[in-house]
Amino acid sequence: MVDSLDLNSPMAYYSSTHSSPTPLMSFFYLCLIILFLSTFSAFGSGLGVSSSQSSSSETEALLKWKATLQNYSVPALRSWKLTSSSSAPIPCCNWFGITCNKARTSVIEISLPGLELQGTLNNFTFSSFPNLFSLNLSGNGLTGAIPDQIGSLSKLITYLDLSGNELSGPIPYVMRNLKNLVMLDLDTNKLSGPIPHSLSNLTRLEFLYLNSNQLSGPMPSEIGDMKNLNDLVLSENNLIGPIPHSLANLSKLEKLYLYSNQLSGPVPSEIGDMKNLVDLQLSQNNLSGPIPHSLSNLTRLEFLYLNSNQLSGPMPSEIGDMKNLNDLVLSENNLIGPISHSLANLSKLEKLYLYSNQLSGPVPSEIGDMKNLVDLELSQNNLSGPIPHSLSNLTRLEFLYLNSNQLSGPMPSEIGDMKNLNDLVLSENNLIGPIPHSLSNLTRLEFFYLNSNQLSGAIPQDFGSQASIVEFELFDNVLSGSLPQQICHERSLQKFSVSNNNLMGPIPDFRNCTSLMRVRLDNNRLVGNITDSFGIHPHLYYIDMSHNRLYGELSPNWGKCKNLSVLKIFGNNISGKIPLGVGQLTQLGELDLSSNKIAGEIPRELGSLSTLLHLNLSGNHISGHVPVEIGKLINLELLDLSANRLIGSISVQLGQCSKLLSLNLSWNSLNGSIPSQIGDLVSLQIQLDLSHNSISGSIPPELAKLMMLEILNLSHNMITGSIPFSLENMVSLVSLDLSYNELEGVVPNTRVFRNASSPQAFRNNKGLCGELQGLLPCNPSLTSKGLKKNGHKVVISIVASLIGLLFPIFAIIGVFFLVRKKVKKGNIEQARRNHGNVFSIWNFDGKIAYEDIIQATEDFDAKYCIGIGTYGSVYKAVLPTGHVVALKKFHPLEGEMIVDDESFENEIRVLTEIRHRNIVKLYGFCFHPRCMFLVYEYMEKGSIARILSNQAEAIEFDWQKRVNAIKSVANALSYLHHDCNPPIIHRDISSKNILLDLDLEAHVSDFGIARSLKPNSSNWTSLKGTHGYVAPGI
Repeated sequence: MVDSLDLNSPMAYYSSTHSSPTPLMSFFYLCLIILFLSTFSAFGSGLGVSSSQSSSSETEALLKWKATLQNYSVPALRSWKLTSSSSAPIPCCNWFGITCNKARTSVIEISLPGLELQGTLNNFTFSSFPNLFSLNLSGNGLTGAIPDQIGSLSKLITYLDLSGNELSGPIPYVMRNLKNLVMLDLDTNKLSGPIPHSLSNLTRLEFLYLNSNQLSGPMPSEIGDMKNLNDLVLSENNLIGPIPHSLANLSKLEKLYLYSNQLSGPVPSEIGDMKNLVDLQLSQNNLSGPIPHSLSNLTRLEFLYLNSNQLSGPMPSEIGDMKNLNDLVLSENNLIGPISHSLANLSKLEKLYLYSNQLSGPVPSEIGDMKNLVDLELSQNNLSGPIPHSLSNLTRLEFLYLNSNQLSGPMPSEIGDMKNLNDLVLSENNLIGPIPHSLSNLTRLEFFYLNSNQLSGAIPQDFGSQASIVEFELFDNVLSGSLPQQICHERSLQKFSVSNNNLMGPIPDFRNCTSLMRVRLDNNRLVGNITDSFGIHPHLYYIDMSHNRLYGELSPNWGKCKNLSVLKIFGNNISGKIPLGVGQLTQLGELDLSSNKIAGEIPRELGSLSTLLHLNLSGNHISGHVPVEIGKLINLELLDLSANRLIGSISVQLGQCSKLLSLNLSWNSLNGSIPSQIGDLVSLQIQLDLSHNSISGSIPPELAKLMMLEILNLSHNMITGSIPFSLENMVSLVSLDLSYNELEGVVPNTRVFRNASSPQAFRNNKGLCGELQGLLPCNPSLTSKGLKKNGHKVVISIVASLIGLLFPIFAIIGVFFLVRKKVKKGNIEQARRNHGNVFSIWNFDGKIAYEDIIQATEDFDAKYCIGIGTYGSVYKAVLPTGHVVALKKFHPLEGEMIVDDESFENEIRVLTEIRHRNIVKLYGFCFHPRCMFLVYEYMEKGSIARILSNQAEAIEFDWQKRVNAIKSVANALSYLHHDCNPPIIHRDISSKNILLDLDLEAHVSDFGIARSLKPNSSNWTSLKGTHGYVAPGI
């Protein structure tokens, strides 16, 4: 309960969140307040301060506002009520957070910070408080706009603090009326719109905090008129445009925060005239150009943050004159040239961040003279030469990051003298020689990264015995010897990776290392029994011990590592059975135990692993049947059970694994026929390998539905009957092997069979014949009989090639075969042909027709349009089968003719010849002078450009997901450039042409300007593509 003005209260709260005013300013405030109170006390009655009408209105206004709060019953406001025992002229003087004048006749301060009040300011009658000079409602849950009534608080002289709420809308123009205000704090809200120019009327303002909102537009140049500003904080908004040169007029300014906006243009050289600046932070903008030399005039500056911009040019050597600098952060720019030797003059510097630039040359040995350095980060540059021995002089250094450069030579043993080191990161360089034994003396070391170098020799055996190592990364070197057995001595180890070395000896005893999260021991020569090397690790999510010489059995404890998502131990000598508890790993995405000596049966419990993507048990001694429960793995993409001792028939339930990309059951003792349900695995792309078994029966015609499949191997079985002509629809096949069976009859002489098979693909069968190389010719009666048995083939149409004026365009639209079959297992209907149009769909059982498309889109009604591009519009269609597809309808010109036949035909040509999981799938097309469209696989999340334009979705699309998207695009481009013959260049890889599915996996689309490269010749193309994304060359 506050009875009189507490001079310390408002400023105490202020100083807890912002820098304290100088003693001179504090004295000024004190004199001002004493003068105000003296005047107010002497003339209060004359001003009407003590009138009952004014007094009662303040009490009523507070009670009225309290009643509108959603949580008005919070303990802090329990005193806000009328009582008969109140001794004050107005009851509210006794209430929490309310301060009255000495006469207790009027409210002069309201301070209610951090009470989690929920409500709005709409019912706060500001005009009822004519004598209020301080208002603090910060750290609550207030919503809505700031009312214009706030402009009636003309006597506010100390501060107005509404920070830390959820206030929205613009900053009211009437704020200009608060001319006596010293501090205005509206940070950490949801305020939007521009910064009002009228704020420049607040000429007495010393502290302006508008950070962490959604303010937009340019910075008003009138801010330069606020000559008394000490702190100007506008960071974390959406401000655009240049930094006004008028800021140079703010001669008293000590703190300028403009970081995390979208400001552009150069850093004004006039900032060098703001000689009282202590803290300058302009990071995370789009600033460009060189760092002004004039900044060296800021001799009082202690903190300079210019990181995460597009600044270029060399580092000014004059920075070495800024002797008071504590933090110098210039990282994530485009700075070039050497690191200035003058930095050694910055004797007070504690933080130096120059990472992610294009700096070159050696690391200056003079840096060793900067003895107050705590954090030195020079990573991701082009620095070369050895690591200076002088760095050992930095005895206060805690963080040393020199990774991702071209540093060479051995590691200085003197690094072991840097006793305060917490992080030592020297990875991705060209360092050679052994790891110095002196590093074992770094007792405070937690993060140790030396991976991706050329280090050799043994790891110091006592490493970790004196330190609490958290992350230990030495992968991709040529290290030998044994692993340090006490690496988890302090039980703090989380990440341990030594893969791709020549390490030998046993695995450390990790049984009590419950902190483990990620372990990589793969590709070494480690030996030993792993049965009891590991315990229960509740945080472990990734472990790979592949390609070593480990033996023993899999412990049941693996089933208790509940967060495990990847378990790989392939290429060892592991024996015993697969523990049943593995089926309880609900987060498991990859299980690879291949190339071991595991025996027993496949546990049925594996069918419970609903998140499993890859299951590889190949190359073991596993026996028994393939469990039908495997069919429950609906997310499975790779299943490899090859080279085991499996028996029985192939389970029909495998057809339920609809996302399978690769299925390999070869080299077992499976029997029975191939289930027709295998044809339901329409996502199969990499391979279907059932070879080297005892499979009998005929080849199911349903396999023709596997149109993305690239490798089909049914060799070395006992398959009978003829080859179904429907297999010619498997347009993606690049390898076909039906050898060593009992097949007979005609081998179809079609493009698919010619391109996918070799002369050995049909050998050692009962009686195959045909026109392909290596086959005996068929007699006429057998040919006629075979053709009659397999139905008629009807060639529907051939689209003529286009001829250009500058160079010939090869034929784009090939011959599409559409078949009407009346046999029981036929699956392609005859195409409709009306008035010269051609419509072809080769998925969804061939049952989609032109009329379905027109009906689904209501004749391409605009409400189904989801995007508009250069050549056409994209529509979403839900077909009668329930399938959702995307339709790209090409724009007509006047006269209803198509704008670009070349683009349309080019896209068909390219997408009918390629198949890749990261390239959008073409389902069909319609070609007619009045209506041309393509039918695509529908991508639920749309383009990356769309996601990045939406702030909420862009935040959800975090860096890990973006990296995954980049990898997917790289895989697609690698396929186009290196696996296609001839190679294909896309020529328009831009964010609008990268589409994302529900799992945020990227798919390359829009091949309208793609081109095939002619091998062994020069390739010239005209400029194509989206500005800003055009590649510099082929």
